[in-house]
Amino acid sequence: VRGVVINEIHYNSAVNTTRNSFIELYNDGPATVSLAGWRLSGGVDYLFPAGTAMAPDSYLVIAEDPATMLSYFGKPALGPWDNAVITYPDGSKEVTGLSNDGDTVRLRDAANQVVSEVDYENHSPWPSEGNGEGSSIELINPGLDGTHGSNWRAAKSAGVAPDVTFVSPATSGWKYFKGSVAPSATW
Repeated sequence: VRGVVINEIHYNSAVNTTRNSFIELYNDGPATVSLAGWRLSGGVDYLFPAGTAMAPDSYLVIAEDPATMLSYFGKPALGPWDNAVITYPDGSKEVTGLSNDGDTVRLRDAANQVVSEVDYENHSPWPSEGNGEGSSIELINPGLDGTHGSNWRAAKSAGVAPDVTFVSPATSGWKYFKGSVAPSATW
């Protein structure tokens, strides 16, 4: 049990003009956690509003554009986040969001301590499906270390069946029998 962790990241949509990036948090702890004064930092900057709390075994989504999140995925979300501003040594600035090339996302508590951190990449051992193929990446188990790419997998959209081939017994001639002895030829 780790408490609130960064659980899912959608950083590179299949359609780059759709602002549907999001970060999902999960509370695997036994108690409700107040997120008042907490924030996300790194590629995005978001300060949780007063009154924000997560019950045990609950999820919370923070989106680049909550309206797009609702219309695209059918899920409500907090947000929008502010994009981080990078200032280079020459004084030039770049505004970023969740980078398609990999980024760091930190969840910080009200005392500015890092509670959960993910430094995702767009290459192995991180799931490749998260990089522009329409999928997000999700932590396999909230108890695992979120900094290791091998602890993440591609998240499947709700309602999407796994890769299964269905065989119709009526049309294929295929039959099933239970046991270790084959039935008679007339079954």
